[in-house]
Amino acid sequence: MRADLGRDAANLAVYHVTFARVQSGTHIHSQPRGIFADRDGAANRARRPVKDCQRAIANHVYVAASEPLDLFADVHLQPIDERFPVTLARGVRVLSAKTVTIENCTIAGQGVGVEVLTTNSTNVALVNTTIKNCTTAGLRVETSAGIARATVRNSVFTNCGTGIVARRNSRVAMEESTIAFNAVGVLVEGNGATAIAFLKNCHINNNTGHGIQAGSGLATTTSVARISHNLINNNAGAGLSIQANGAVETFVNNEINGNNPDGCAGCVNVTATVN
Repeated sequence: MRADLGRDAANLAVYHVTFARVQSGTHIHSQPRGIFADRDGAANRARRPVKDCQRAIANHVYVAASEPLDLFADVHLQPIDERFPVTLARGVRVLSAKTVTIENCTIAGQGVGVEVLTTNSTNVALVNTTIKNCTTAGLRVETSAGIARATVRNSVFTNCGTGIVARRNSRVAMEESTIAFNAVGVLVEGNGATAIAFLKNCHINNNTGHGIQAGSGLATTTSVARISHNLINNNAGAGLSIQANGAVETFVNNEINGNNPDGCAGCVNVTATVN
C-alpha cells in the first residue's frame, strides 16, 4: 500500500493493493478500522495504519499470493465504490486465492471491472454488486490450470464492452442478475479449455449486440451456455448466438423475444432431475 495516500477503509481505498504472504485463515475486510485484520503481522504492510474517518482513493484492488501455495483462505471485499475520472485496466484483479467474495460493491469506469486470472483453482462470489461503464468487460473469468468458479447473485452488469466473459477453465453461475446495455451480454469463449456459463432467472436485455454468445473465432474448445428461466429480450443482435465451438443448452423455459433474431436455433434441449 502506498503510504503517501489519504485513506478511507470504508471505500477500500488504495492505489494498488497486493495481498502477499498472508497465512491461511486470514480474513480481510474493508471495514472502518483497516484493510488487514492483522495488519502488523502482514509482510509488506503499510508504513502507517489506516486511521478512522480518513478517506482514500483506490485505483485497483489486486488479490494475489506471492507464492503458489501461499493462498488466501478467505478474502471478503465489502464495500467498494470505485469511480474514477480515467479508465483503468482493472478494478479488482484476482491472481491467486482460494475464495474471494465481493459484496455490496459498485465498480465503475474500469477497463475490466473484475478479472479472475489465476494459475490454479479459485472460487469467486459476487453478491449485490453493480459493475458498469467498463470498456472491455464487467466480469472476466479464466485460469490456466484447475477450475475458476464464479458465482454471481443479485448483481447488475451494464454499459460495458461485454457484460460477462467466461473463458478457459471457467464455470460461471449467475442467478437473479441483470445484464443490459452492453455490446454483448454474455460471451462464453473456451480459448484453450472448456468454458461453461449457467444463467438462471436473469434478465439479458437491451444489449447492442447478442444477448448470449456461445463460442467465437477465438474459441478453440467447448464453450457452453446453459440457460433456465431467463428473460432475453430487446437485444439488437440475436438473443442467442452459437458460433465456433459453441453450444447452448436450454431447459426450454426461457422467454426470448424482441431480438434479431429470436428463437434458439441450434440449441440443445435438456431436462433436469428433480428429487
